[in-house]
Amino acid sequence: MLSQADAKTPVAPGSALTTVRLGYLNGDLHQFARVVAESAQVGSLLGLGERSLFNAYGVQTTNPSGMPGSGYANGGAVMTGFAAGDVDIGYLGAPPAILNNANLNVGITILALANSEGSALVVKNSVATVDDLSGLKIATPGISSIQYLLLLEIAKKYGYQVSKS
Repeated sequence: MLSQADAKTPVAPGSALTTVRLGYLNGDLHQFARVVAESAQVGSLLGLGERSLFNAYGVQTTNPSGMPGSGYANGGAVMTGFAAGDVDIGYLGAPPAILNNANLNVGITILALANSEGSALVVKNSVATVDDLSGLKIATPGISSIQYLLLLEIAKKYGYQVSKS
């Protein structure tokens, strides 16, 4: 597949572009590749004229209907967009993609890995051990997020129960 991607060449300036409804997460640093690929300034630096990388290769990205202008809140929301037929391609974590595909038969294909490390549970400085989490409210982006899955695994390992509120 990499050799096929390597063989692609930019389209001529002014060529018709294929519109792609791109779902992504709000404020997620893993989305940086999308930000770079949508930048005409980056395209200019690469000698592609005043075109984004997407445009240079024949793609015009647009926000899916129903997606907030700043992106979806979590991967589960992106998958809801896929299920509704509003999203053509999206950036999200594996848990919501796998859960929605397996449980709700949302038809998707995973094309590429954007990162292999990056999700974590982050706590205040006053928390030094897992036992210090007992009784605290812990927020995650949603039950279909990798952070929620990590929280469940930690709770299971240390004998805690997670309640939703």
